[in-house]
Amino acid sequence: MHISFEKSSDAEDVYKIIQEFINEPIQYMDIALEECTLYINIEKDELFCIHTYVVPALTKFVTEWKETLYLQEIISNIFYFHDEMEQQNIIQMVYSLVDEVECSTMKEKKREEIVTQSLKKFLSKNISFSFDAFVTFRLKEYLKRLEEYIELAIDEYKLEQDYQDFIESLRKYIFAKTPTFDLIHVVHEKDAFLFYDREYKAITHHIQLIEEDFVTINGFEVDKQVIAPLLFLAPKEIHLYTYFFDHGVVQTLMNIFQERIQCHQYEQFNNIKN
Repeated sequence: MHISFEKSSDAEDVYKIIQEFINEPIQYMDIALEECTLYINIEKDELFCIHTYVVPALTKFVTEWKETLYLQEIISNIFYFHDEMEQQNIIQMVYSLVDEVECSTMKEKKREEIVTQSLKKFLSKNISFSFDAFVTFRLKEYLKRLEEYIELAIDEYKLEQDYQDFIESLRKYIFAKTPTFDLIHVVHEKDAFLFYDREYKAITHHIQLIEEDFVTINGFEVDKQVIAPLLFLAPKEIHLYTYFFDHGVVQTLMNIFQERIQCHQYEQFNNIKN
Protein backbone atom coordinates (compact mmCIF):
# COMPACT_ATOMS: atom_id res chain seq x y z
CA MET A 1 0.00 0.00 0.00
CA HIS A 2 1.34 3.42 -1.01
CA ILE A 3 -0.25 6.59 0.38
CA SER A 4 1.02 9.90 -0.99
CA PHE A 5 0.44 13.27 0.65
CA GLU A 6 0.80 16.83 -0.60
CA LYS A 7 2.89 17.71 2.45
CA SER A 8 5.68 15.65 3.94
CA SER A 9 4.52 16.78 7.40
CA ASP A 10 1.18 15.03 6.81
CA ALA A 11 2.96 11.80 5.88
CA GLU A 12 5.09 12.09 9.02
CA ASP A 13 2.02 12.67 11.19
CA VAL A 14 0.18 9.63 9.82
CA TYR A 15 3.32 7.52 10.28
CA LYS A 16 3.45 8.55 13.95
CA ILE A 17 -0.26 7.88 14.49
CA ILE A 18 -0.02 4.37 12.99
CA GLN A 19 2.92 3.65 15.30
CA GLU A 20 0.75 4.71 18.24
CA PHE A 21 -1.84 2.08 17.31
CA ILE A 22 0.82 -0.64 17.10
CA ASN A 23 1.60 -1.66 20.67
CA GLU A 24 4.45 -4.00 19.73
CA PRO A 25 6.43 -4.75 16.55
CA ILE A 26 4.55 -6.78 13.92
CA GLN A 27 6.84 -9.04 11.89
CA TYR A 28 4.51 -9.31 8.91
CA MET A 29 3.76 -5.57 8.64
CA ASP A 30 6.39 -3.01 7.67
CA ILE A 31 5.91 0.76 7.47
CA ALA A 32 8.36 3.09 5.72
CA LEU A 33 8.32 6.83 5.17
CA GLU A 34 9.96 8.51 2.20
CA GLU A 35 9.36 12.26 1.78
CA CYS A 36 5.62 12.64 1.01
CA THR A 37 4.81 8.94 0.64
CA LEU A 38 3.98 6.29 3.21
CA TYR A 39 4.77 2.67 2.24
CA ILE A 40 2.88 -0.05 4.11
CA ASN A 41 3.84 -3.64 3.34
CA ILE A 42 1.60 -6.36 4.81
CA GLU A 43 2.66 -10.02 4.38
CA LYS A 44 -0.39 -11.69 5.98
CA ASP A 45 -3.65 -10.93 7.80
CA GLU A 46 -4.05 -8.00 5.42
CA LEU A 47 -7.65 -7.12 6.32
CA PHE A 48 -6.95 -7.36 10.04
CA CYS A 49 -3.92 -5.05 9.81
CA ILE A 50 -5.71 -2.55 7.60
CA HIS A 51 -8.80 -2.38 9.83
CA THR A 52 -6.88 -2.48 13.13
CA TYR A 53 -4.04 -0.06 12.40
CA VAL A 54 -4.34 1.83 9.12
CA VAL A 55 -8.05 2.72 9.17
CA PRO A 56 -8.11 3.98 12.80
CA ALA A 57 -4.92 5.98 12.20
CA LEU A 58 -6.24 7.67 9.07
CA THR A 59 -9.61 8.29 10.76
CA LYS A 60 -7.87 9.97 13.67
CA PHE A 61 -5.73 12.01 11.27
CA VAL A 62 -8.81 13.25 9.42
CA THR A 63 -11.08 13.99 12.38
CA GLU A 64 -8.54 15.18 14.96
CA TRP A 65 -5.57 16.56 13.02
CA LYS A 66 -7.04 17.94 9.78
CA GLU A 67 -10.68 18.66 10.55
CA THR A 68 -10.11 22.23 11.72
CA LEU A 69 -8.36 22.99 8.41
CA TYR A 70 -11.26 21.46 6.44
CA LEU A 71 -13.72 23.56 8.45
CA GLN A 72 -11.68 26.70 7.78
CA GLU A 73 -11.59 26.00 4.03
CA ILE A 74 -15.36 25.41 3.86
CA ILE A 75 -16.10 28.56 5.89
CA SER A 76 -13.91 30.60 3.56
CA ASN A 77 -14.69 29.02 0.16
CA ILE A 78 -18.39 28.22 0.54
CA PHE A 79 -19.68 30.68 3.15
CA TYR A 80 -17.22 33.52 2.34
CA PHE A 81 -16.12 34.32 5.87
CA HIS A 82 -12.50 35.35 5.27
CA ASP A 83 -11.71 37.09 8.54
CA GLU A 84 -9.56 34.76 10.63
CA MET A 85 -11.15 35.78 13.93
CA GLU A 86 -14.65 35.17 12.56
CA GLN A 87 -13.53 31.79 11.22
CA GLN A 88 -12.21 30.77 14.64
CA ASN A 89 -15.40 31.91 16.35
CA ILE A 90 -17.51 29.86 13.92
CA ILE A 91 -15.27 26.80 14.35
CA GLN A 92 -15.65 27.08 18.13
CA MET A 93 -19.42 27.27 17.61
CA VAL A 94 -19.27 24.15 15.39
CA TYR A 95 -17.60 22.10 18.11
CA SER A 96 -20.04 23.35 20.73
CA LEU A 97 -22.89 22.08 18.52
CA VAL A 98 -21.37 18.86 17.18
CA ASP A 99 -21.67 16.69 20.29
CA GLU A 100 -25.20 17.87 20.94
CA VAL A 101 -26.32 17.22 17.36
CA GLU A 102 -24.63 13.82 16.97
CA CYS A 103 -25.87 12.58 20.36
CA SER A 104 -29.45 13.75 19.81
CA THR A 105 -29.65 12.31 16.28
CA MET A 106 -28.95 8.63 16.91
CA LYS A 107 -30.01 7.55 13.41
CA GLU A 108 -27.22 9.52 11.72
CA LYS A 109 -23.65 8.27 11.62
CA LYS A 110 -21.05 10.23 13.52
CA ARG A 111 -18.21 11.89 11.63
CA GLU A 112 -15.72 9.23 12.70
CA GLU A 113 -18.06 6.47 11.49
CA ILE A 114 -18.42 8.09 8.08
CA VAL A 115 -14.64 8.31 7.64
CA THR A 116 -14.03 4.80 8.98
CA GLN A 117 -16.62 3.20 6.68
CA SER A 118 -15.27 5.06 3.64
CA LEU A 119 -11.72 3.89 4.40
CA LYS A 120 -12.77 0.26 4.94
CA LYS A 121 -14.54 0.22 1.59
CA PHE A 122 -11.61 1.82 -0.21
CA LEU A 123 -8.40 0.40 1.27
CA SER A 124 -6.75 -2.83 0.13
CA LYS A 125 -3.29 -4.40 0.39
CA ASN A 126 -1.91 -3.30 -2.98
CA ILE A 127 -3.64 0.04 -3.44
CA SER A 128 -1.74 3.24 -4.21
CA PHE A 129 -3.53 6.52 -3.79
CA SER A 130 -3.32 10.21 -3.00
CA PHE A 131 -4.67 10.93 0.47
CA ASP A 132 -5.80 14.46 -0.46
CA ALA A 133 -7.65 13.14 -3.52
CA PHE A 134 -9.28 10.51 -1.31
CA VAL A 135 -10.59 13.25 1.01
CA THR A 136 -11.93 15.27 -1.93
CA PHE A 137 -13.64 12.46 -3.83
CA ARG A 138 -14.29 9.69 -1.30
CA LEU A 139 -15.18 11.70 1.80
CA LYS A 140 -17.92 13.81 0.24
CA GLU A 141 -20.45 12.64 2.85
CA TYR A 142 -18.07 13.65 5.65
CA LEU A 143 -17.32 17.06 4.09
CA LYS A 144 -21.05 17.61 3.51
CA ARG A 145 -21.67 16.85 7.20
CA LEU A 146 -19.07 19.48 8.14
CA GLU A 147 -20.80 21.95 5.84
CA GLU A 148 -24.14 21.29 7.55
CA TYR A 149 -22.58 21.85 10.97
CA ILE A 150 -20.99 25.09 9.78
CA GLU A 151 -24.35 26.31 8.49
CA LEU A 152 -25.90 25.70 11.92
CA ALA A 153 -22.92 27.34 13.61
CA ILE A 154 -23.16 30.44 11.39
CA ASP A 155 -26.83 30.83 12.28
CA GLU A 156 -25.88 30.65 15.98
CA TYR A 157 -22.97 33.01 15.42
CA LYS A 158 -25.18 35.60 13.74
CA LEU A 159 -27.74 35.32 16.54
CA GLU A 160 -24.96 35.83 19.07
CA GLN A 161 -23.74 38.88 17.15
CA ASP A 162 -27.27 40.29 17.06
CA TYR A 163 -27.63 39.61 20.79
CA GLN A 164 -24.38 41.43 21.57
CA ASP A 165 -25.47 44.39 19.42
CA PHE A 166 -28.79 44.38 21.28
CA ILE A 167 -27.05 44.36 24.68
CA GLU A 168 -24.81 47.22 23.58
CA SER A 169 -27.82 49.27 22.47
CA LEU A 170 -29.37 48.75 25.93
CA ARG A 171 -26.14 49.88 27.61
CA LYS A 172 -26.17 53.06 25.52
CA TYR A 173 -29.84 53.60 26.41
CA ILE A 174 -29.07 53.34 30.14
CA PHE A 175 -26.06 55.62 29.87
CA ALA A 176 -28.15 58.33 28.18
CA LYS A 177 -31.19 58.03 30.49
CA THR A 178 -31.62 60.08 33.65
CA PRO A 179 -31.86 57.69 36.63
CA THR A 180 -35.21 57.51 38.42
CA PHE A 181 -33.72 55.83 41.50
CA ASP A 182 -30.29 55.92 43.08
CA LEU A 183 -30.62 52.35 44.36
CA ILE A 184 -33.00 49.46 43.72
CA HIS A 185 -33.05 46.07 45.41
CA VAL A 186 -34.20 43.23 43.16
CA VAL A 187 -35.20 39.96 44.81
CA HIS A 188 -35.37 36.85 42.63
CA GLU A 189 -37.93 34.42 44.05
CA LYS A 190 -38.41 31.31 41.89
CA ASP A 191 -39.76 32.80 38.63
CA ALA A 192 -40.67 36.20 40.10
CA PHE A 193 -38.61 39.36 40.53
CA LEU A 194 -39.62 41.82 43.25
CA PHE A 195 -38.44 45.45 43.37
CA TYR A 196 -37.67 47.51 46.49
CA ASP A 197 -36.30 51.01 46.94
CA ARG A 198 -33.46 52.11 49.22
CA GLU A 199 -35.78 51.90 52.24
CA TYR A 200 -36.88 48.38 51.27
CA LYS A 201 -40.37 49.53 50.30
CA ALA A 202 -41.97 47.69 47.39
CA ILE A 203 -41.91 49.54 44.06
CA THR A 204 -45.10 49.07 42.06
CA HIS A 205 -46.35 52.46 40.83
CA HIS A 206 -43.40 53.28 38.57
CA ILE A 207 -43.42 49.83 37.01
CA GLN A 208 -47.12 50.15 36.18
CA LEU A 209 -46.27 53.26 34.15
CA ILE A 210 -44.17 51.29 31.64
CA GLU A 211 -45.69 51.58 28.19
CA GLU A 212 -46.28 48.41 26.17
CA ASP A 213 -44.09 49.72 23.32
CA PHE A 214 -41.15 49.95 25.69
CA VAL A 215 -40.75 46.18 25.94
CA THR A 216 -39.57 46.03 22.30
CA ILE A 217 -36.29 47.80 21.55
CA ASN A 218 -34.52 47.66 18.19
CA GLY A 219 -36.69 44.72 17.13
CA PHE A 220 -35.85 42.62 20.23
CA GLU A 221 -38.47 41.84 22.83
CA VAL A 222 -37.25 42.80 26.29
CA ASP A 223 -38.18 40.66 29.28
CA LYS A 224 -41.24 42.39 30.78
CA GLN A 225 -40.78 41.01 34.26
CA VAL A 226 -37.40 42.45 35.23
CA ILE A 227 -35.29 43.83 32.35
CA ALA A 228 -37.88 46.30 31.00
CA PRO A 229 -38.65 47.75 34.47
CA LEU A 230 -34.96 48.21 35.26
CA LEU A 231 -34.32 49.87 31.90
CA PHE A 232 -37.29 52.14 32.51
CA LEU A 233 -36.16 53.04 36.04
CA ALA A 234 -32.45 53.13 35.08
CA PRO A 235 -31.14 53.08 38.68
CA LYS A 236 -27.58 54.15 39.41
CA GLU A 237 -27.09 50.99 41.47
CA ILE A 238 -28.79 47.60 41.59
CA HIS A 239 -28.50 44.97 44.31
CA LEU A 240 -29.78 41.62 43.07
CA TYR A 241 -30.53 38.79 45.49
CA THR A 242 -30.88 35.29 44.03
CA TYR A 243 -30.26 31.59 44.50
CA PHE A 244 -29.52 31.18 40.81
CA PHE A 245 -26.47 33.12 39.63
CA ASP A 246 -26.36 31.20 36.33
CA HIS A 247 -30.02 31.96 35.52
CA GLY A 248 -30.38 33.34 31.98
CA VAL A 249 -32.10 36.57 33.04
CA VAL A 250 -29.56 37.14 35.83
CA GLN A 251 -26.69 36.75 33.35
CA THR A 252 -28.39 39.15 30.93
CA LEU A 253 -28.84 41.74 33.68
CA MET A 254 -25.15 41.49 34.54
CA ASN A 255 -24.23 41.94 30.86
CA ILE A 256 -26.46 45.00 30.50
CA PHE A 257 -25.82 46.85 33.76
CA GLN A 258 -22.21 45.71 34.30
CA GLU A 259 -20.64 47.79 37.11
CA ARG A 260 -24.05 49.10 38.21
CA ILE A 261 -25.22 45.71 39.45
CA GLN A 262 -24.08 43.62 42.40
CA CYS A 263 -25.25 40.05 42.98
CA HIS A 264 -25.83 38.63 46.45
CA GLN A 265 -27.05 35.39 47.96
CA TYR A 266 -30.84 35.40 48.38
CA GLU A 267 -30.63 35.10 52.19
CA GLN A 268 -28.74 38.38 52.47
CA PHE A 269 -31.83 40.39 51.57
CA ASN A 270 -33.81 39.18 54.61
CA ASN A 271 -30.78 39.63 56.84
CA ILE A 272 -30.32 43.25 55.71
CA LYS A 273 -34.04 44.05 55.64
CA ASN A 274 -34.61 42.74 59.15
